[in-house]
Amino acid sequence: MVTRKDWRHRLSSRRWGRFDEVYNASFSQIYAYCRRRTRSREDTEDAVADTYLVAWRRLDELEAADYPVAWLYGVARRVLANQRKSLERHELVEERAATFLSPTASDDPAQRAVHRSQLGDVLEAMMALSPIDQELLVLVAFEQLSHAEIAVVLEIPIDTIKSRLYRARRRLQERVVRETSPSVATLPTEESDRRHA
Repeated sequence: MVTRKDWRHRLSSRRWGRFDEVYNASFSQIYAYCRRRTRSREDTEDAVADTYLVAWRRLDELEAADYPVAWLYGVARRVLANQRKSLERHELVEERAATFLSPTASDDPAQRAVHRSQLGDVLEAMMALSPIDQELLVLVAFEQLSHAEIAVVLEIPIDTIKSRLYRARRRLQERVVRETSPSVATLPTEESDRRHA
């Protein structure tokens, strides 16, 4: 007797077989398409992986397409556009952060290099935080919004903003201290933020 589990396994095997055919028939084209439009092999591999993840999730739609490879190109194009937007946001944050170089550091190339390195460490630690922690810290440090303004932007009560911001700063500080030397660049502190409250 065939059980429900057996049927699920057979359906899954068939689905995997169908996906495998599409993957083998199109991989080299999709990889080349993504490679020509990315800066690094890692970005290419990420884009290709995301493209085929969408293909797996929407396999029925892919197979129903008149031109399956063209359908995959469309998916890859959207994946690459999202990848570019994410990269542009990251670069914008770095540019904005660079404007926070102290005047004395900008006069001395060696000091400026050290400061940029420290700033890079802070930004790298920040990217490891949750999206809400990142958003809070960016809104305070780079956009220089008050707690009340952040509450409006995020549609969160102001008291919640204050407590979340406090925790976000602590998590960032702990991550920076753990991953770098203790003498790393100044982080946004409660004192520096009081003027925005």
